[in-house]
Amino acid sequence: MQGRRAPGIDGLSVEFYKAYWDVLSNNLLDVFNESLASGSMPVSCRRAVITLLPKKGNLQDIKNWRPVSLLCVDYKLLSKALATRLGRAVEQVIHRDQTYCVPGRSMVDNVHLIRDVLEVSSSLDINTGLISLDQEKAFDRVEHSFLWKVMEKFGFSAGFIAKIKVLYNNIESVLKFNGGLCAPFRVCRGVRQGCALSGMLYALSLEPLLSKIRSKLQGLFLPGFNGNLVLSAYADDVVVFVRDQTDIDVLVDIVREFSSASAARVNWKKSEALAVGVWLLREPLIHNARLDVSNSETPGLTVALCRSKTLCLQQLVDAVGPELSDAQALGSLLGLHSVRVAQRILQLWSQILCPEEKRLLKSYGRGGARPDPADPFPEIYLSPGLRELTGPLLQVANSGKITQS
Repeated sequence: MQGRRAPGIDGLSVEFYKAYWDVLSNNLLDVFNESLASGSMPVSCRRAVITLLPKKGNLQDIKNWRPVSLLCVDYKLLSKALATRLGRAVEQVIHRDQTYCVPGRSMVDNVHLIRDVLEVSSSLDINTGLISLDQEKAFDRVEHSFLWKVMEKFGFSAGFIAKIKVLYNNIESVLKFNGGLCAPFRVCRGVRQGCALSGMLYALSLEPLLSKIRSKLQGLFLPGFNGNLVLSAYADDVVVFVRDQTDIDVLVDIVREFSSASAARVNWKKSEALAVGVWLLREPLIHNARLDVSNSETPGLTVALCRSKTLCLQQLVDAVGPELSDAQALGSLLGLHSVRVAQRILQLWSQILCPEEKRLLKSYGRGGARPDPADPFPEIYLSPGLRELTGPLLQVANSGKITQS
C-alpha cells in the first residue's frame, strides 16, 4: 500500500501498520475473522470521514468543492484481500469491452477503438453514430440489494457475497467541517470511495445494462469483421455505437428499464453524440434521447441550418462560394467540428444540382445573375437535401436586360 496518505477516523496511517505489522497482524486477523462471522465491522471500519477539497471557481458555491471519503487502513486491508480474490474471477464475468478495474485491460484500448472507428467510418463513408452516456452520480447510485442480486446471478458463491455484504453493513459517514466532525449519518446506497473493491463492484452492477445493449442493438458492422461493434466502456464512461434511429430507440428503452431496476440514471442533457460518415455532426445530437435522422435527408442538417439562420440557398452560396467548395466556411457557419463532414455535405449538394443550376451559381458569383425577386434562391430549411425545389433559381443578366431562367 502506498504511504503518505490521509488516515481514516482512527488516525492510524499505512506507515504505522507497516512499522508494527509483526505486533498487529495476528490480532488484526482475529478481528477480521470475528467481523466476518458476526456480519458487522468495528465502528472505525464502518465510518468514513468526508472532507471537501476545493476545485476552481467560486468557492462559495458548493458545486465547486469535491468530496473525498477517508477510510481506515484496517478496512482497506480487508477490502484489498477480498478484491484480490474477486479480481481472479471478474475477467470471466465482465465482457472485454468494459476495461475498468479488470486485470489485464487498459483504458488505452478504449481510446484506440474509438479512434479507429472514427477513422474507418469516415474513410469508408459508413454511417455510424457514437452516443456517450453520462451516468448521473454513477458510483453513488448503486443500490446494494441490486448489486447482491447481480453477483448472485453471475454465479458468485453465497459465502463470498456475504463477506462483501459485511463491508457494507450499517456503514456511516461523518463530514469534516470547519475543523470538526458532524454527527454520523447512514449510507444506504453507493460503493465506497477508497475501497479496493469499489471499481469491480461498480463494473459488475453496470454489466447487466451493457449486456442488454450488446444483445439488442445492431451496432457497427465493418468490412472484414465477422461480428459487430456495439459499445466501449471504461467504468461509467460508456460509448454506444448505433447504426440508425432504430438502435437509438432501443437504447432509450433499455436505459429506462435499467434505471427502474437499479436506480441508475442517465443524464440525457449531458450525454453527447457524434455522427460519422455522411451524417452531419451537430451539438447536441441528442434531444429527448433522439437523433435527428431520416432516410431522405442528412441527419441534423435542418436543425443546424435553422439555428444558424441559413434559410435560403443564397445565404449558403454567399458563405461557401458559388461552387459550393469552401468546407471550412460551412463548418464555421453551421458550427461543425469536422471539416471532412462539411466537405461531404457540400459534395452531396453539388451532386444534386443539375449542370444548368451549377452554371447559374457560377454566374451569380461573377455578378452575371441575381436572385429572382419572385422566388429568391429556394428555401432549403424544409429540404436540406435540396430536393423537391420548384420555381426559378436565378435571373440572368444579359446585356443589361434581365431575363428569367
